[in-house]
Amino acid sequence: MTEITPDAFSREWDYALRIYAQPGVAEACLLLQDRAGVDVTVLLHAMYLFTANRIALDEQALASAEARVGAWRREVTAPLRALRATLKPGFACIPATAVEQTRQKIKAAEFDAEHAALAALSMDAGMDQGSPASSAGAADLLNRVLKLYASNAPRPQRQDAAVREAVLCMQNLLNKEDRARS
Repeated sequence: MTEITPDAFSREWDYALRIYAQPGVAEACLLLQDRAGVDVTVLLHAMYLFTANRIALDEQALASAEARVGAWRREVTAPLRALRATLKPGFACIPATAVEQTRQKIKAAEFDAEHAALAALSMDAGMDQGSPASSAGAADLLNRVLKLYASNAPRPQRQDAAVREAVLCMQNLLNKEDRARS
């Protein structure tokens, strides 16, 4: 198995945490995840490569990224997320503090699972194919990500104004990051 240098992964992980913490981004990512079926880890990986390496991943590279982490998401991350969501309203006959403590531990495990997925994506980042990043490329990249996950979407995403708004939020962020880097 290929190993990633700690510095390279650290830069990508720091980027993902910084981007996710920006106003509106967490909400946009979760909306894309819930309504459009997007794997946020793949999205953030693609955004990192766009910003840091000036590469807009093509369909094949995005499909390869999904292939690397799809089973992990389905079998590990998504069940943890579902379990955490199940506990959010509380659980009958169990003290609320105990439920919340359990929920927080599950949230930490989910975070660790996302960390592992991003590490797996970072491992092969040098092999990703794409075109040079440009401001037009940001919209194209995000549309390719949506297209990749279109079959996973629980409802039609093209007509969903909230999904379009979330994509616009991410596109504006990518363009801002690109301008700051230039």
